[in-house]
Amino acid sequence: MPSILRPVILSSAIFAASVLAAIPPAASEVVSRARARIGSESALDALVTLKITGRILPATPEMPEAIIMLTARRPLSQRLEVQIGDIIETTLLNGKRGCLMRSSASMRGSHQMRVLSPQESERLQLSTVNLFSFYRPDVRSGENLTYEGIVLYRGVRCHHLVYTCPDGSTTTRYFAISDNRCVSSRDCFGVETVESGGQFVGGIRFPEKIESFQGGQLLHTLVLEKILVNKPLRVGVFSVPSRTSPGEVIVSGDEWSARLQ
Repeated sequence: MPSILRPVILSSAIFAASVLAAIPPAASEVVSRARARIGSESALDALVTLKITGRILPATPEMPEAIIMLTARRPLSQRLEVQIGDIIETTLLNGKRGCLMRSSASMRGSHQMRVLSPQESERLQLSTVNLFSFYRPDVRSGENLTYEGIVLYRGVRCHHLVYTCPDGSTTTRYFAISDNRCVSSRDCFGVETVESGGQFVGGIRFPEKIESFQGGQLLHTLVLEKILVNKPLRVGVFSVPSRTSPGEVIVSGDEWSARLQ
């Protein structure tokens, strides 16, 4: 090769490489790499049931700790029990029907219940879908995914992705360019979650801790103590009561809020 051509070819190669590097990856590519970091496609798609037990540690010592037990089944079934002292609050979702119950651990058969509002039910449906989607948008419900460029977030160079639901609500996620991990997720209410640590269960990487922030202030830390995947679930675990039983009271949303104050 004539020596006079070498600098020209080298410059062309460098220019081509810089152009390719400047082209942003498709949002789907970012999601695919993030999913590959936490498990194979076969392992992620094979997840049908999920059980998680853990503790919620408040940011301030004045607030009590809580014990949580989450049970979920693909596609739209979830049971979340949160116990603080003697009080247990259970949120149920079975398809598009859901309710919230409040009971006492020491007084069996006595509890209050209210039906979830349509907005609450939709949010719970989305959270259930997210348990199994692993960053993949729910295209069947009309969720749209857009790539917003590269930003420096929490000191890490990240791909900035925005998930938009048909109602206009959004979830923002930042994925590290260096290792494809999800640096942060922020929902439409401004609550940001940051995962740390890792534990493999059923070929899937789950976090050890999830910190929640709002307005830059730490709200609480969820410690995931035990995770079970694809285990049999007891019959009726997601059943939403359709009528009152002895000791049960059905109240409206406003009355429920008043009673909790």
